[in-house]
Amino acid sequence: NIVSTDPLVATVPATVTILVGQTHAYVAIAAQDSIGTVQIQATATGYTGAATLQEVTPPRFIVYASASTFTTSLPSGITIYAADANGTAHFTNEAVTVTLVSSNGAAATVDSTVVVIPAGGNVNGNARLIPLAAGTTTITASDARTASYRYQPGSQNVAINTPPLTLSWGTTPISVGIGQWTNQYVYTPNTMASLTVALTRATTASTTPVSTTITASNIGYFRLTGAAAGNDIITASATGHISASSPVTVGLGRVDNMPGWPTLLASPTDSVLVTMYPRAPDGTGRQVAAATTFAVASSSGNLRIVSGGANSVTVTSVTIPADASFVQFYLKGASAGTGTLTFTNANYQTFITPAVTVNP
Repeated sequence: NIVSTDPLVATVPATVTILVGQTHAYVAIAAQDSIGTVQIQATATGYTGAATLQEVTPPRFIVYASASTFTTSLPSGITIYAADANGTAHFTNEAVTVTLVSSNGAAATVDSTVVVIPAGGNVNGNARLIPLAAGTTTITASDARTASYRYQPGSQNVAINTPPLTLSWGTTPISVGIGQWTNQYVYTPNTMASLTVALTRATTASTTPVSTTITASNIGYFRLTGAAAGNDIITASATGHISASSPVTVGLGRVDNMPGWPTLLASPTDSVLVTMYPRAPDGTGRQVAAATTFAVASSSGNLRIVSGGANSVTVTSVTIPADASFVQFYLKGASAGTGTLTFTNANYQTFITPAVTVNP
């Protein structure tokens, strides 16, 4: 048997049943139209009675929405909860109509000015916030009724921000060799449609296309090429976005650290496949914009480069094809002894290889 000491404040069912094999039963406490605290009492034949206090407070709305969004963001959800004065959500006894208002309609608006929390529910998440322009607004949920039991308003402050552009390498200078290129990108948090981003340079040390297009991927790729030794700054800009600038360092490329370079050849007939990679001044692998030829000179004449294959011939230069990131060739002995090879190109640091010994 369940009773409330003041049914004008809260009501309970007359009885609840604890089923066989169970240890408890739930009691539905329904707040009425008065504020106060009641005692809920339970009695049963053969059991000691029990009681608990139940406070009924003025109801209020709790509003959840993104505290920060961008002018280009898609509409985002607004969630309204029916809660007590302490902020705990509760199920409603009746359908509750909620009026939604944006304090700054120029910055953002709502797509539903009226939503309903259904009877027996405690939440409505059907409304959406629509960002329009940079600024701030307050989304307020209120109860238009004048009754004493109307819901107290709830609100959420929202900042509508101008979206930033970001270049892929950030604030650390990216290193590119003269005549080398690398694919980079510009990013924006939201792109509802295609966005054309202008690309400008502070100097002629590097080159890029005049623009790139960002689509639904939020990323627009472009090719950055080293043109002349020096420093540059790439700036990405687009209407309605915060521009981004990132530094570039262009200098002589490198071809050191050739994987597979031996220290010993078993005989003048022995050969080893070697790979040459064009690298930026900081050692990062890059592609070459045009076919790039390196002259090869032997210090003592006992080493040579050969083309390989059935018709292998000795060569005095190697060429990295346009847009390639490596070239392969064979190192072969010419005669017994120890020597090095020197690789030279005007746009690269001269590279003298580690010494190789050719056994008789």
